[in-house]
Amino acid sequence: MKKLLSCTLLCLTILTTNNSFASNSAPPAATNTPQQPTATTNKKEPPHSDYRVDPNAAICQIYTGELDLLRLQYLIRIYSTFKVEPSCDVASYTKMTIASYFAQIKTVHNASVITRGGYHYLLMSVNLSSISNPYYELGNLKFSEVAYIRLSLIDVLRGKVPNVKAAMSATYTPFTINTDMYYIWNIGDLVHRLVSPTGEQYLMHSYTNEVAGWLTRDRLVELGNTLNLPPNWKYESILLNKTITVRTKIEDNFRATSLVDELNNFYVNYVD
Repeated sequence: MKKLLSCTLLCLTILTTNNSFASNSAPPAATNTPQQPTATTNKKEPPHSDYRVDPNAAICQIYTGELDLLRLQYLIRIYSTFKVEPSCDVASYTKMTIASYFAQIKTVHNASVITRGGYHYLLMSVNLSSISNPYYELGNLKFSEVAYIRLSLIDVLRGKVPNVKAAMSATYTPFTINTDMYYIWNIGDLVHRLVSPTGEQYLMHSYTNEVAGWLTRDRLVELGNTLNLPPNWKYESILLNKTITVRTKIEDNFRATSLVDELNNFYVNYVD
């Protein structure tokens, strides 16, 4: 028991660093008391038969982390404005402090760490991913839990995952994510992908200019000369001659393999 408690305390110490806010940290003083999330736990967005992507609509994300001692795992939950906001108000998203987000989300979810996941723009033609969870109002924005990631406590204790932000930004390191994903790229679409030395392909499904302010959708073709790719990896921009569908399945617990580059652009593994 003492050994388990020591591992738990060490894990919490490791995970609550850098750009995260932890429950055992005192939040900075604020002139206004943070608002609690609006009680919308019984509200769900209606199903969409079609969702054509608006390339100019921003999607904002928040990551939370918590220990799951029963499974000896660390659980990361991903909250997103996808489908519950027409387009994320990036100014409101970045203006609100991590402490304020944390104080509000703690009223509905027992997170120990929280951090921003950034804002992104989708690249697929159609996104039929569904949202089955209720949404919560955090500040002026609505967020719904859309995915989760489970990490081994052993990896955490060995320093492979120093904090929640690092878990989601370990560049060119594939990780398993559980989410309802249903992406479609049409014939003629310009797509951008990473190819590993073993031939595994990862399609970029969302990009951000939060890290590289110059980056736009039209300039994604230039990333091959910008990214610090691992040895023998390739970045390619190609025109599709067939439709590509990437969809997670219930029989596989909605699992997908994703990775991120150093500019915080997200990719998903697919089989050609």
